[in-house]
Amino acid sequence: MTNTNTNLKTLWEKTLGVLPADEQFAIWGELHTQETIRKAILKTAMKNQSMNGQMSSEHRLRFASKVMSTLTNQDVEHAKNRESVRREFEGANLLGTNEAFARTSREQREALRREFEDAVDCNNDHAVRTALAKRVNESRGNL
Repeated sequence: MTNTNTNLKTLWEKTLGVLPADEQFAIWGELHTQETIRKAILKTAMKNQSMNGQMSSEHRLRFASKVMSTLTNQDVEHAKNRESVRREFEGANLLGTNEAFARTSREQREALRREFEDAVDCNNDHAVRTALAKRVNESRGNL
């Protein structure tokens, strides 16, 4: 058992009480990242607290598993979205925007790059697309 698993079990025990079987942690460890498991335990603890501690052991286990699955699926979708935006962004570069973009000031380029990267880091598709459109429009001289 790794130190991280020990930490996760300690977190479960402190926030939710009786631990699930060791096999359950092993299964979760194979399916999800340690961070996802940690977030799911905390979310389950918040749910249990909102129910005045009345979640059964089975309910806690099922709820935590569902949260982990949801978070893992969201991570996969976010990765797909980031890849799609990256391809769009590269496509915009291929349309000849590099030369016009290079004519903008260094400060403008840096500000735009930070805006785009912040939007990607936040998994905010609207902000990413807005930053991408802003770059394309700026490079075409429409701003």
